[in-house]
Amino acid sequence: MDPVQKEQILRELKKQEPGTSIFFRAAIIAYEWGDVEKCLVRTVQDPENRRLYIAESKLHIADLITMIHVLCIELGLNFTELEELGIEHLKERYTEFKTKGWVELK
Repeated sequence: MDPVQKEQILRELKKQEPGTSIFFRAAIIAYEWGDVEKCLVRTVQDPENRRLYIAESKLHIADLITMIHVLCIELGLNFTELEELGIEHLKERYTEFKTKGWVELK
């Protein structure tokens, strides 16, 4: 699917929703992130089943990305443009990290 088709499908699906506020959308995004985080934690807690938890996280990550895309539609933001902006920002941050050093989590 190209970006235009994705946007059209999401707009059509969104029409089926009852009036949803951006706060409700934010709560859904937080819930979806919780599912992703749960899987990530379990990959460390249960390394023998790591592949299973990564496989489970795939759907949760897809749901999270989709809800963020719908939020972008609600806010009148271009999802593809934001992806590109995020990539450029990450490049800048990596340049800064290389200069100033990486933060280590312990």
